[in-house]
Amino acid sequence: MPSRRTGALLTYVAFVVGIYAVITHNATPHPASSHHISNATFSGVRAVEETLSVVAAQPHMVNSDRNTFVEKFLADQLKDLQIYGAERGHVVDVDLDDQVNVIVNGDRWWSKGGLTYWQSTNLALRIRGTSNVTSDDVAPALLVSAHYDSVPLAPGATDNGISVAVMIEACRNILSRKERLQSSVVFLFNNGEEIDLLGGHAFTHHPWFPSVSAFINIDGGGAAGPGARSLLFRSNSEDMVRAYADSAPYPFGSVFAQNAGSLSSSDTDASVYGPLQGIPGLDMGYVRNRWLYHSQVDDIAHVSTDSVQHQGDNVVANVLHICKEDVSRLRVSEHTTGYETTDFVFADLRGTSMFVVSAMAYRALMIFLLLAIAGTTASITILKVRSSGWRETVLQGLLPLADAWLFIALSGLVPVLLVQLLSSLKVAANAASTYGRPEINLAWIFLVVLFSVMTLLHFVADKIRLAAIVSQLVAVAPTPGRLEESAGSASVTTELDTEEPTENTFLLPRDPKPCVVENEQLRPIYGNVWMAYAVLSLQCLGVLLAIYLSNKGLQGAFMLFETAFWASLAILINASPLGRRIAGWNWIVTLAVGFTIPFIRIADLMEAAFESFLPVTIAEGADETGVDRIAAFQFLLGFLILLPTMRLAGPRTRKTMLVVTGALGAILFVVACCVSPFSPERSVPVHYREVWDVTSAARAGKVDVTITSDKFPAETLGPFRSAIVRAVQPDIERLAPTYSVDCGARSSVWHGDWSCKYRSSSTEAVSPAVRDSQGVIVTWENALQIKGASTSIHKGTITRTFRATGPPGSRVCTFALPQPESGRTTLDVATDLTWVGHRPASDSKTDGPMQRTLYARRYSSKDRRIETDVVITYPEGSAPEEMIVECFLDETKVSRMREEVLGGRDRNAMAPTGILSWVKSTDTSSGGFVVRKVVRLHA
Repeated sequence: MPSRRTGALLTYVAFVVGIYAVITHNATPHPASSHHISNATFSGVRAVEETLSVVAAQPHMVNSDRNTFVEKFLADQLKDLQIYGAERGHVVDVDLDDQVNVIVNGDRWWSKGGLTYWQSTNLALRIRGTSNVTSDDVAPALLVSAHYDSVPLAPGATDNGISVAVMIEACRNILSRKERLQSSVVFLFNNGEEIDLLGGHAFTHHPWFPSVSAFINIDGGGAAGPGARSLLFRSNSEDMVRAYADSAPYPFGSVFAQNAGSLSSSDTDASVYGPLQGIPGLDMGYVRNRWLYHSQVDDIAHVSTDSVQHQGDNVVANVLHICKEDVSRLRVSEHTTGYETTDFVFADLRGTSMFVVSAMAYRALMIFLLLAIAGTTASITILKVRSSGWRETVLQGLLPLADAWLFIALSGLVPVLLVQLLSSLKVAANAASTYGRPEINLAWIFLVVLFSVMTLLHFVADKIRLAAIVSQLVAVAPTPGRLEESAGSASVTTELDTEEPTENTFLLPRDPKPCVVENEQLRPIYGNVWMAYAVLSLQCLGVLLAIYLSNKGLQGAFMLFETAFWASLAILINASPLGRRIAGWNWIVTLAVGFTIPFIRIADLMEAAFESFLPVTIAEGADETGVDRIAAFQFLLGFLILLPTMRLAGPRTRKTMLVVTGALGAILFVVACCVSPFSPERSVPVHYREVWDVTSAARAGKVDVTITSDKFPAETLGPFRSAIVRAVQPDIERLAPTYSVDCGARSSVWHGDWSCKYRSSSTEAVSPAVRDSQGVIVTWENALQIKGASTSIHKGTITRTFRATGPPGSRVCTFALPQPESGRTTLDVATDLTWVGHRPASDSKTDGPMQRTLYARRYSSKDRRIETDVVITYPEGSAPEEMIVECFLDETKVSRMREEVLGGRDRNAMAPTGILSWVKSTDTSSGGFVVRKVVRLHA
């Protein structure tokens, strides 16, 4: 009975969903307690308790005392590991006083024409391989790299304290083993990744770097909460991925993630080691819960020890596997361009194993599948033509298939259009809803798509009648013996149309039942067989698309091939003698073979896309309705696989599903339109910047604070910006009586969107607490000093030299010429030091600022200031008008406006209590408080 089949269908789907949920829930290993556990066993608990709890206790950006504290803490850990390794018979080297000074050509949107002068504070430990234990020459080495700095306002638990803790624990684990590695392994704890990947750039000039033949970079782009796994999200080497697949106990990653990740603006040190240096490697990290990325809640409270254990077990296994042989055997894949394109395919199978195939083999498999399907279809068609002729073949084969295609087209178009319409209404009523409440929006989109498909199945599927209409138009004459006449006009149907098929309805019958002329109601020649064939033919088009993308180096569409393969396998089984024996229940085979694995793949895709990536892109400029459409399309992929079996549901079941899905979908849609999209866990990407201009007494009395939203493209700026304005409006109105508040959309070198600028008229209330080494607050005259100007002229070129002394507590200063008048103008700093790296003779631009940023390793004097020389050269008669000097400080240490302007934060509250809770980061990675001075250069 249909009711039985409906129940069986729903039971099976629920079973598969339940199994998927159980597998996903148990995807991470459970770590053993840190107590009474040997060093030979990796302990995620110990990594959290002994290392992460210290590293991620507070924000520790490069330009902070806390960063120096973390550096010293890690240096002590490495010293202890060196002693421990020597006791175990290992040869261990450490470098705790990195002296590399590197110049990096600024190529970011905020520093066009700029150079960064970076004094490295990287830490490194090397375990020498057995091939060179007693030699000065170092064996080829595997580099394991993680950065230990954070962004200014984030404690940096997942980005990147976990990786640092994992490396400490992994190093201890490897040193505890009696067996020696053949290749060396270098553990690099680099500083400055959050600022243009400067730590990675510096290590490429380190004396140990020439021995590096492969790398593993570990980072974090989300939060390692419950269920989060460390994802292998990109690689440039098939050899390295195969090594990962062969050794990782809990492999997790896919080439789809690599292709999708290329759309993100985030970057890691793997871009330095891989594309720039041409070294094969892996890039791994957490990407789930990306809302917490670079936010104030990237803290230990949002870390699961299970997730730490997952990353640690994989890293240790990878290192041991790769270094047991000569690491120099590993190569960058030949046709891989950076990380955007690859010539290999990889994907995990529910975290238990991973397959890796070359792109050539992948394309060969897809072509073979298409040829097999085409050949089988052609054979069936030829046999049908020989037995029944062209007319009946068209009438009973091609036209019903066209009916199915038309229905599938409607099933794809109508739900997407409906979701588009509802999403547009939702954005107008409550922009950023998908960003802040993705689970609610996914729920109503799922229900709307299901409602649309079931509506079409119930009201439209049996009304599509191309075969019957064509049979009347062309006056197809029925064959004697296969036709019964009845009073009234004719229509065509087959036994396949009955509510309870007794034949194999998933294959074209070898001996079709006679056509029957019924009453005046026209019915289509349309059975589940045609739906299955139509779905398969559509999947074949997807395979053609996958072949095209594969030729372009984009291998992430491998799931289209998988779906077509399992669907064709299900049809093949139903065509076999086994299929004929179970005629009437072939849908079970179709579900078990054609649905289960594709469903798991699609569920993986949904989890990865909406738990980790897509909703957050709305805050980075993506169109919210576009994100909702992608969700609808992904749900449609699942329903498309189920279409042949969904039609088995009886009329009562369909009506019940229509009522339930329609009502629930409407309720959830209303909720999505009303509930606030922002919460402490979904903070608005708003940035803080406070400027104290000490050029003169008049300027020093006015401190400006700017609250700025992230940059967005013009077409998506409006709705999200409006949501931000609504969110912070109460706090803006609260401050209006005290501060001069200027809010609106504006374009600047930093952002092209919305910002608010606050200025107080009370000097006493806003004067910052910039203190010297004795704890005394410095005056504006002494905060930032530019002294000792000297001028020389040689062959028409003027050289002016200044001595700049930064404010106490700052080790980062930027020097800029806003608008050089000549292409021969140069600007240089710290000329008394030896620098390596890229340093062009002239990189000035007459259409933009010339900028130099100095990151000092240590303070120059006991009063916690840095000093540097600044040299400007320019042709006579082309003097720049002014030089702007800005030095950065930790605003939490010196600002008196921050707490008043931003308000407090109650983490236990369901809603933020002030603008502070909306602030995700500072305008720069060097601190949100800027001491500025303008130096006039004209004589």
